[in-house]
Amino acid sequence: MNDLRFALRQLLKHPGFTAVAVLTLALGIGANTAIFSFLNAILLRPLPYKDAERLVTLYENYRANGWLKNAVAAPLLADRERIVHPPVQPRDKRSGSANQGDHRPQWGI
Repeated sequence: MNDLRFALRQLLKHPGFTAVAVLTLALGIGANTAIFSFLNAILLRPLPYKDAERLVTLYENYRANGWLKNAVAAPLLADRERIVHPPVQPRDKRSGSANQGDHRPQWGI
């Protein structure tokens, strides 16, 4: 208890040092809180999407131009899906569509 009284007396005797110490602690606590809040929002908290663990990132490689991991544009995804999975026409107008069991992956655009 004597050490605590001595520390308080010393802080009151030197107000400049006390102000610098308090401001340093406040700045450190504020920076720590800001960094933790950022990291919590980005890395620790799950994404606000259903089945977030199934999200993927698509890249394209243009080795001739030296572009590796180039982001894929949304219109290109729609064009590629039409090329790879053309729309299925009904076999017979009376029996309905032929693609009732079609489980193609859907692109998130």
